[in-house]
Amino acid sequence: MVADSLVSYAINNRDEIKIANEKAKIADLTYRFIQAQYNPIFEFYASAGWKNGYMQNGHTSDLYIMTANYSAGIGLTIPIFNATRTKNNLHLTKSQMQSAGYELEVAKRNITNEVVQAKANMAASEEKNQTI
Repeated sequence: MVADSLVSYAINNRDEIKIANEKAKIADLTYRFIQAQYNPIFEFYASAGWKNGYMQNGHTSDLYIMTANYSAGIGLTIPIFNATRTKNNLHLTKSQMQSAGYELEVAKRNITNEVVQAKANMAASEEKNQTI
């Protein structure tokens, strides 16, 4: 019973578990980001400002007059074919997610083994001290 609480405490507080959890979160975010690459992208941009140096009507005297300038546009990017790069990246990220899950499981098992071994060592030391 005590070993279970020690194991759960160790699992909740060890840095290896925290790192493995973060790797799993990063792999999940990467997977969702790559999935989003299948979606079309709609962009809108606009800019405005003032500048001198424009020649209007061919007169050089207009070079020093501040003139407004502006630009606006829209864009639409539709992913049609990217040589299966997105599909391959999804497979790669899935394997990274599985690897992160395996790392987490291995870390939990190692911590459990360390706690059980430490408890066994403590019990052996107590038994040895009582015989002395």
